[in-house]
Amino acid sequence: MEPHGECYGDGNPSKEELLAHYHYLDSILESMLDAVIVANPDGTIRTVNRAAFELLGYSENELIGQLVGMIFEEEEEEEEEEFFKGTGWVRLLREGAVRNVELTLLTKSGERIPVLFNGSVIREKDGRLAAVVGVARDIREHKKAKEKLEHINLVLHAIRNTNRLITREKDRNRLLRGTCENLTETHGYYNAWCALFDESGRLIAAAEAGLGKGFLPLVEQLKRGKLPNCGQKALSQSGIMITEDPPSACVDCPLAGKYSGRGALTTRLEHGGRVYGLLSASIPKTLVADEEEQVLFQEVASDIALALHNIELEEERKQAEEALKASKAYTESIIQNFLDTLIVVDAEAKIKTVNPATCQLLGYTEEELIGQPVGMIFEEEEEEEVNRFFSFFRAPEDKEALGPQDTIRNWELTYKTKDGRLIPMSFNASVLTDEAGNITGVVAGAKDITEIKQAEKALRESEEKYRSLIDEVIESSNVGLFILDANFRIVWLNKALERFFGLKREEVIGKDKRQLIQEKIKYIFEDPDGFADRVLSTYDDNTYIENFECHVLPDPGREECWLEHWSQPIKLGLYTGGRIEHYYDITKRKEAERALQDSEERYRILVESSLTGVFIHQDGRYVFVNERFARMHGYTAEELIGRSYLELIHPEDREAAKWRTAQRMKGKILPGQHEIRRLTKDGRVIWCQMMVVAVQYKGRPADMGNVVDITERKQAEEGMKEAIDRLHSVLEHTIYAFASTIEKRDPYTAGHQRRVAQLALVIAEEMGLPREECRGIYMAGLVHDIGKISVPAEILSKPGRLTDVEFGMLKAHPQVGYDILKEVDFPWPLAEIVLQHHERLDGSGYPQGLKDGEILLGARILAVADVVEAMASHRPYRPALGIDVALEEISRGKGIFYDPRVVDTCIRLFGEKGYQFE
Repeated sequence: MEPHGECYGDGNPSKEELLAHYHYLDSILESMLDAVIVANPDGTIRTVNRAAFELLGYSENELIGQLVGMIFEEEEEEEEEEFFKGTGWVRLLREGAVRNVELTLLTKSGERIPVLFNGSVIREKDGRLAAVVGVARDIREHKKAKEKLEHINLVLHAIRNTNRLITREKDRNRLLRGTCENLTETHGYYNAWCALFDESGRLIAAAEAGLGKGFLPLVEQLKRGKLPNCGQKALSQSGIMITEDPPSACVDCPLAGKYSGRGALTTRLEHGGRVYGLLSASIPKTLVADEEEQVLFQEVASDIALALHNIELEEERKQAEEALKASKAYTESIIQNFLDTLIVVDAEAKIKTVNPATCQLLGYTEEELIGQPVGMIFEEEEEEEVNRFFSFFRAPEDKEALGPQDTIRNWELTYKTKDGRLIPMSFNASVLTDEAGNITGVVAGAKDITEIKQAEKALRESEEKYRSLIDEVIESSNVGLFILDANFRIVWLNKALERFFGLKREEVIGKDKRQLIQEKIKYIFEDPDGFADRVLSTYDDNTYIENFECHVLPDPGREECWLEHWSQPIKLGLYTGGRIEHYYDITKRKEAERALQDSEERYRILVESSLTGVFIHQDGRYVFVNERFARMHGYTAEELIGRSYLELIHPEDREAAKWRTAQRMKGKILPGQHEIRRLTKDGRVIWCQMMVVAVQYKGRPADMGNVVDITERKQAEEGMKEAIDRLHSVLEHTIYAFASTIEKRDPYTAGHQRRVAQLALVIAEEMGLPREECRGIYMAGLVHDIGKISVPAEILSKPGRLTDVEFGMLKAHPQVGYDILKEVDFPWPLAEIVLQHHERLDGSGYPQGLKDGEILLGARILAVADVVEAMASHRPYRPALGIDVALEEISRGKGIFYDPRVVDTCIRLFGEKGYQFE
């Protein structure tokens, strides 16, 4: 297939035309969103674009030159070889292109990324295979077009550098050899040699005349990076390095013996500040100091350097032309395979170019679109805004005119198809420029986001279903809760919070919490401004509160109370970026603390009768505890006096406790309250809220603390988590209820679904599928025959052969099962797996006649497990055939009816690992 694009006269474009075309193509490639992979005929990766690097996690050096199979999932390497390696070239050579092949890419980190793959063969004019171009689209989330197009420039640059290196080495060898021969033949030099080095000092070329094989030791020395004395000095200075007696001055040079009775001239090859290498020659000693001879030698060196410079320029020019020619074929092939829509608009906002994906999506032919105003493909309401962008040629004084760097990214627009359908699109566009930087058009890429929009809608509906259940759990908590979104709007507050603050939920939902604090909330507290400053400061710097106490004043609509406030971020779900604020009622504790301040006598009485545990430890041992503290730990007060305070602290928390004590003894001020695990006399672990401060006890430093048992609160928090887990359990029990329904109607297949589900689970686990996917396959197995509820019982239990009509009724059970399950919002695709469990790879299954990759992996696993269990078990119309016969059946159908990998795994389970049905 000839590349699509413009022709240039007689087919030999000028440099200016090629450069203009290069800028045109480069701008188009800047907007490509998919990963592009170019492979050599031997299957090695030749070029990949930036989108591919970002998708796969590799650097360019890690991919270029590697077999393309390394980036595909292991079980799909055989299929991949069909496109890029070995005899698999037959298909690609015959067909010339592949379309919409689903493959799985492997990133550097091991992540599996599903992609939609298109590929085309690129051939030379003589028909020889040049390369294979592949475009991979990340099905999870399409990459932006600009990333793919930008990366094409890197591909062209790499090709140009490679071609320049190959061409340069050939031309330079001829130049060096001819120069040395000319010096010895025409100027009377005894011998001459040249050496060229790259920027790192590595030898890249060398030539000689008059030295023969004697030059080889010096070449080996130069390859090791060791220069003779004359060479070192010549490279470090301009001008000529004169050596009057080389045998004595250059004892370490392999050529010293050939310079007996002669002198040597050595200089660097330099042009325009660039040093290319060295030129050296031996001449009679009488001529070494001759200035005319030196000038002549320097002129020769300058001519060589100029020639090297000209060769370099010519090679760059030729390579640039060749790369630009090649880029046209590569770019056009990539555009043809581009999965998203691509359009190019000219200065009059008329469509200049469209790719096949655009025509296919919109229902127009290319001829129907070319030359038409771009607004025709957009919804009427958006047409004016679209034309504003594309009509970028305005008067210079127009401040809204677009410039060369202007782009738009992820702009949601709506395409209108030929038949009037509206399709939501994510739109990216940028201006095109010529070599001089003048704007010549606009290139735009867009992807269909219909599925994304549908998924967002389904997510919102699912959240609504479960929100009422979660709200009930929150409502039952004794801890007051505010739930805020990322913009500090109140999403929810529970009954406990309503009681503490005297608020009505319906009056504050949706309001900005910051504004509500200033207008109303802060005035319910004893220290209004202090409360507002403390809380709002955490909003400003996006931090969170730990153990902040606040005093609520009494009011006809609320009771006086002390609250302990702490907050935490929301890291998952719809309100990610928001926060949950907790208010725990510590009124009793505060009342106890307040009473302790009345007098020392009343303090001791109150301490002894307090519901809060109180202790003082000094020098690491308890010197005072109240009865509440002692009972909290299962001791008497007398048993604790003199004991180490660390004995009552959980071993995992002791280091932290020791550190806190040491800091207080140094005079450091630490947060007063913290949670800690403590041990009772009988070994139980209790959670406590502690407030510890440094005091003077009997004239010496000590720690005094209050302890509140918050075990029940911790358990309540755990209870909230368990309640959510129970919601998931309800779904599983629903599935078990479905599973038992059909087995109650069909005594002959009692346990069939359970055994199929168990075998399918073991196969999925053996294949290394994720745990949650394995769970979903097991659940689908438990209900895969639920559709048989629509089949009369006499047909299910009929001992003889079924008639065509009866078998037709039985074949309807996958569709019936799907219709039953599709309305239930399971976390797994149960309905789809049940619908497909009788499909076969060759399309001979039912009810949809799906083929190969159209069938879900879970359904392919379930199909094998269903056949093996059915054949190995008794049926009304025949006795059990046995497991060996069942395994032979799936072996015969491997790759025809059943997934080869699933069959191999099943056979291995029974043959090597001794699996048996329960």
